[in-house]
Amino acid sequence: MSRTLVGGGVAAIGVVIAAACGDASPRVGEVDPSACVSDFEEGVDYYPHKADIRHARNFTIEYHGHYKLLRTTREEGGVEDVVVLNRCGTPVPELTGELAGATVIETPVNAFASNSPASALRVRVLGLEDRLAAVPANPYDSVLAELAESGRVSRISAHGEPHLEGMLVLGVDAFVLWVAELQHAAGLERARSLGVPALPLLSWAEPTYLGQAEWIKHHAALFEREADAEVYFSDVESRYRELERAVAGRTPVPTVWAAPNGPGRWWVEAGNWQDEVLSAAGGRNVFEEDPAQGFLAITSEEMLEAATGAEAWITDFPDRTALEELLPVEGIPAFREDRIYHVHGRMDLVRDASDWYETPLVRPDLFLESLVSVLHPDLVPEPTVRIVEPLNSEVPMPEAGR
Repeated sequence: MSRTLVGGGVAAIGVVIAAACGDASPRVGEVDPSACVSDFEEGVDYYPHKADIRHARNFTIEYHGHYKLLRTTREEGGVEDVVVLNRCGTPVPELTGELAGATVIETPVNAFASNSPASALRVRVLGLEDRLAAVPANPYDSVLAELAESGRVSRISAHGEPHLEGMLVLGVDAFVLWVAELQHAAGLERARSLGVPALPLLSWAEPTYLGQAEWIKHHAALFEREADAEVYFSDVESRYRELERAVAGRTPVPTVWAAPNGPGRWWVEAGNWQDEVLSAAGGRNVFEEDPAQGFLAITSEEMLEAATGAEAWITDFPDRTALEELLPVEGIPAFREDRIYHVHGRMDLVRDASDWYETPLVRPDLFLESLVSVLHPDLVPEPTVRIVEPLNSEVPMPEAGR
């Protein structure tokens, strides 16, 4: 089984992008993104390439000559954070007013860590794997797997709060921490109180799939690699839109995206990025008339009523037999017509790793292509990578990640 994140048309990262010249004020500093500023000059703009955030809603980047303000917000989870990214070799701005107590991180970062598999992959595809100090255990991507297995980078848990003292020992310059709610935000503060320069990760809460993928620009800002991130993301975005246009005008396939959530209960994806990508793939969520803030928790009776109109079923649940025991599937077209699929088509059971937590969050175009291939197989008979596959029997599942 291949474990390498394949190209699929995305432009290679690492190409030197020349800074645009001009006489506009303030003057743009011609600075090597991998080097510190020497002979700092007040009034010079040291950021010739600024991130253009088009889809993400949970972070922003403000440029202030020689430092950046990286803001992360999520109203529902009570998270509101600002980090000063200060260019190496330049003075730190006064931490007063809204910056009082702000975390300061010197850029470009040399040692990066995260408890998110997708975050590790974002850094890897930018060609910065040499800056990784720690990654979640058991990465699927072949490059990350080799780094972890060889001991060149440390492994940390993708569950709960990582060992913060270990981050200090590793000399981590930036630790991107998965944050879901206030209790996780408290972990962020604990990390900072110990001297670990931590940042909250809220990519998972983006309402759109491209918004999640655009967090590559968030990470790139830590390394002064905004130009490279734009090249990469723009190619992903373009391919995503091409696939979306290919299914436009087709009759949407009524679809359920759900899994069991305890006895007589079901977890249904609705009102989130899954709705968006399902629509882009030429599907229609049968729960679209009752959207929630990211999901629905419903009874088996409610599931059966809605599912009788579903021609396809997407799930991350590994056992088709168990699904058939939970519902009278003979009344569900998706089961009768053998159109039930799972999203763990790329797994390495030997290493207990699943690609679902990596490639689809960095390359949504590849996941969209795989989804189109099962909803409209005549359009995409053979996807670049098979992320979505028929659920024919029990699929052994690796430990979940983020």
